[in-house]
Amino acid sequence: MSWQEDYINRSYVSRDVSHLTNEHNDKIELETVQYKDYYHVVATISRKKPPFIDCLGEGRDQNEREATKKALIDLYSRAYK
Repeated sequence: MSWQEDYINRSYVSRDVSHLTNEHNDKIELETVQYKDYYHVVATISRKKPPFIDCLGEGRDQNEREATKKALIDLYSRAYK
């Protein structure tokens, strides 16, 4: 079963959403979902004023911190090319 199916079926152990502001003064939202064997983190960034940014990054790992790091690296590579 994929993480999407697990999420839709609510087959996850826990879910948390947090917010932070980065060095560019952009708001970042982190959604951390813990499944039985791994963590899946989705990081999103939205800037409300020009230049507009609306990007998403994902990370998956057995360790929550590493999954978050992977999601932020993916997000930054898309948002700040």
